Amino acid sequence: KFKKILEEGKGKLVSKEYWGLRKLAYKINKNTKGHYVLMNIDAPYPALAELERVMGFDENIIRKGIFRVEEFSKEPSKLFVSVNAKDKK
Repeated sequence: KFKKILEEGKGKLVSKEYWGLRKLAYKINKNTKGHYVLMNIDAPYPALAELERVMGFDENIIRKGIFRVEEFSKEPSKLFVSVNAKDKK
């Protein structure tokens, strides 16, 4: 659903990492755990604004953070590597 919004706004999803079900630092709306996902997105501002607007309506998303970076890392994040290493044990 989010990928379609980006593509309609002439953006693209560069990469996606699913970090798994993790404990939240504090309760949010009576939730103590949440699924964490990192998405690297290359899109113009209007597409990001629409994505953020749609995410605000989705009741399954309790927190989001959008950050601008100069370039994307070519390798997986350190948290993603550590999560996958635990899964293989």
